[in-house]
Amino acid sequence: MELSDEIYPKRKEDPRTKCGKIWWNIERCAHNSKHFILRNKTVLDLFFIIIYLVEQLGFLYVILVFDYNSRSIAAIFIIILLSTMAVEKILMELRFVTLNKGFDMLLQKNLALKSKVKESVSLGLVENRESK
Repeated sequence: MELSDEIYPKRKEDPRTKCGKIWWNIERCAHNSKHFILRNKTVLDLFFIIIYLVEQLGFLYVILVFDYNSRSIAAIFIIILLSTMAVEKILMELRFVTLNKGFDMLLQKNLALKSKVKESVSLGLVENRESK
């Protein structure tokens, strides 16, 4: 079982209603997307670089080809660009939070193992002293 499966476990029950099945499919897609984002940061970065490139090329094309008001075109471009940046921020924040949760879980396991080792070492020393 992977660490991301421990943080975001899949639901086991199967919905009975049609609406429940729709939400179940949406949740399953979101769950798979979370795992994709966690495993493929480089692919996600390249995807957003391509999106930014296409947005900028579209902006230049509209400005050079069409004779619209440049202020309104620039405003629309900025809104689209900021929306894309917001989506990227949300996805990267999800990745960051998930990785922090995983780090915290591993840190807790590490501390528990260290305390067990200390207990066994101290018990071993006490038993060795008693046997001598």
